[in-house]
Amino acid sequence: MLELDLYLVPFAEREYAGLSAAKKAAYAALLERDDWEILDWLQKRRPPGKPFAAIIERIRDAAGAGVAQTRRSTTAKVEGITGATVAAGKLDAQRAPPSPDAPLGPAAPLAPQPSGQAPARHEIPWTLGWEWFIAVALAHGLVGATLGWFVSPWWAAVVALSAAWKLSRTRPGERYLLLAFEDAIEVRQGESVLRRRGACWMTERWLVIPTARRVLPVRRGRLSPRSFARLRRAALAGG
Repeated sequence: MLELDLYLVPFAEREYAGLSAAKKAAYAALLERDDWEILDWLQKRRPPGKPFAAIIERIRDAAGAGVAQTRRSTTAKVEGITGATVAAGKLDAQRAPPSPDAPLGPAAPLAPQPSGQAPARHEIPWTLGWEWFIAVALAHGLVGATLGWFVSPWWAAVVALSAAWKLSRTRPGERYLLLAFEDAIEVRQGESVLRRRGACWMTERWLVIPTARRVLPVRRGRLSPRSFARLRRAALAGG
């Protein structure tokens, strides 16, 4: 969530390294709470819980200091650009115009452009579990029963074959990497990318990621609380 990152990123950059072990533990416990609950505490819409009151205050202070520093830096840059422009204008006015017959000097070398850094990826390993097989069986059973009852029993057989084909091509230990960006979620199986095809559906304990090949139901209990919170934050930010 972008609004939450505006608070957490300055705190992590400026304050986290100097925290005591108890404060770091409180911060880790805070990240396991729901994003909207943390945002309400930071924006003073609701009072924070007693274990988190001190760390919430530190995060607010760090965010306020970051905003003030950004404003000072922006003001200094604007003043510097304005001063340099005025000085350049005065210097150009004092110079004589070059003669059209004067030889041209060597061209100044272009400064190398800094290469952009790739966004940091937070790779979260995940494997298919019983919830995926149960979801596939229930979905095919519901569709097969509906078509078999209202249309034709042959459709139930077709759906049963489809379910058997999907289950035969999937292993319980199949490994995935869930890549949680700031604003998206990407799923990789080996070297191939299973790009998402729609918005994620989530509850407090589940995150369902539709991909081009299959739907992945990610249960909170199968991931660490921090990894699951990271995925939820990426989905809420637009993933």
